[in-house]
Amino acid sequence: MKYRLEGNVRSTMLRRQMKGKWMQVPTFETVYDIIHKTHTAILGHAKDKRKNKVHINSMYYGVPTSAITLYLSLCPNCAVGKKISKKSKRLPLKMMLSQRVGQRCQVDLIDMGRPNPITGDRYILRYADHLSAYGYCRPLRNRDSKTTGDALVQILSESIQPTILQSDNGSEFLGQ
Repeated sequence: MKYRLEGNVRSTMLRRQMKGKWMQVPTFETVYDIIHKTHTAILGHAKDKRKNKVHINSMYYGVPTSAITLYLSLCPNCAVGKKISKKSKRLPLKMMLSQRVGQRCQVDLIDMGRPNPITGDRYILRYADHLSAYGYCRPLRNRDSKTTGDALVQILSESIQPTILQSDNGSEFLGQ
């Protein structure tokens, strides 16, 4: 027998036999609590992934290493001593803040994969205000610059004219 259910019918205490020892199999909901308790209370914020994994494996069966690695990378107490990489020092992320509605707008083309069987449209032109996140959408049959430009002019005629119109500089936005 490899597994056994302990307790009454409503119990979630499943155990698995490994090398003659019965180990508890945690449910999905309890994995975080197990890793958190082991890392903080028992091991005192040990940063070594293997040390955490070995201790958890001595009591529980089936806690994934990827969950332990993710928890260790997000632990606020352990992240204090981490060095900032040279790349992030050179190119820090900067928030783009808009002062008013219509100052900065973003436009993008979304590919639906296959055409709509009724209308024949395959793309969606999405236009969104950066501050308010209010958006407009237009269906497009193809992604050439004339079709995209016509749909964008329709949207601009219905909305506030943006100071900055941001796109990914795809070929549909850079046509003649």
